[in-house]
Amino acid sequence: MTWIIVFSETAAAVWLITVAITLYCLRRQWFLEPSEDPNRLSKDLPPVTILLPARNEAGRVLSQCVASILAQDYGRLEIIAVDDRSTDSTPKILDEFAEADRRLQVIKGVDPPSGWLGKPWALHQALEHCQSDWLLATDADMIFHPAAVSTTLSHALQERYDALTLIPRIDTPSFWERVFVPTWLWRLLLLVVVGRLNDPARRKAKAMGGFLLLRRAALERCGGFGAVKSELVEDVRLAELLKNSGDRLRIEYAPDLISTRMYSNFIDLWQSCSRNWYALLNYSLSSAIALIAATIAVAIVPPLLAALSCVPVLLGSAGASRLVAAGGFVWICQVAGLVLVNSRHRIPAHYALATPLGFALQCAILINSAVRIGTSRSVTWKDRRINRCTDGSVIVR
Repeated sequence: MTWIIVFSETAAAVWLITVAITLYCLRRQWFLEPSEDPNRLSKDLPPVTILLPARNEAGRVLSQCVASILAQDYGRLEIIAVDDRSTDSTPKILDEFAEADRRLQVIKGVDPPSGWLGKPWALHQALEHCQSDWLLATDADMIFHPAAVSTTLSHALQERYDALTLIPRIDTPSFWERVFVPTWLWRLLLLVVVGRLNDPARRKAKAMGGFLLLRRAALERCGGFGAVKSELVEDVRLAELLKNSGDRLRIEYAPDLISTRMYSNFIDLWQSCSRNWYALLNYSLSSAIALIAATIAVAIVPPLLAALSCVPVLLGSAGASRLVAAGGFVWICQVAGLVLVNSRHRIPAHYALATPLGFALQCAILINSAVRIGTSRSVTWKDRRINRCTDGSVIVR
């Protein structure tokens, strides 16, 4: 019993430090906001091509996405959408927009060559049809502010970035999204600030595939989309290649410029994260085990022990009282931290009460991702089954 009490009290100290670090990160968190500078619309600004892969997006927000892109206040803009062999009405929606606006070109995607995954191949096909020096890779579930392109390009040119990626506002209308997404955003906040992702001297890098603006020359220097053709997390791997090639990559928060709903339901959430979380750890079993064990030990077990110790406390157990105090303090720190994060992302504060459940879901997803991908079993995404073989190759069915 003694060592369990000491462990819980140590976890409480760790969470107190974590909340302090969270406050520090939030104070340093900077948002890229829609620019009101009329110079951003100068005719001297270069043309931009938006690369938009779309597969079976008709039931989501494809129409709103395309409409928001076409509503940009940036004049020198073209959009190349790739219908990635959809089996729903995605092609019809894209064609209707293309007929109404000549800036939109729709490419009928073809089957990928061996070793290519769907999204990198779709982006590669789009790239072959454009000539612009600046590219913007995006997803079909992103909603753009009218000044999104002009603001980000002006910012990139002013700061001399070779690539600029934006963290969007993530809409979370359902229970599981509101429980899960804040815990993920919390980890991302710590990674951006404490992990110093924007430090050129650090090799660590991250990009958000929903909004990655980059110079074509920078993309070509790191091998184009072919360099990440078999990557389940092609955006992160591309960011690493860009940064390691010496290009200036920047990640910014921009909740007023772009927004998205990442998951449409619990199954979508489960499949999407299971598809790539193990890949984010570079398929390292030891890293997955360490992360799962640490999360369970520090974030889940102390509050659970506190709940289980409530009855012994009523029976007068002094040891149980210390467990309740330590585990309760851990939970209070978790709630306090998530309330702060939720306030920045328009998520109701009371969902922070379920923080341990959010961390438990993270662990379950990572276990599923590691088991299915690590044992060469398939993961399902966009009605495709993806297998990663032991030699690192991928098979898409």
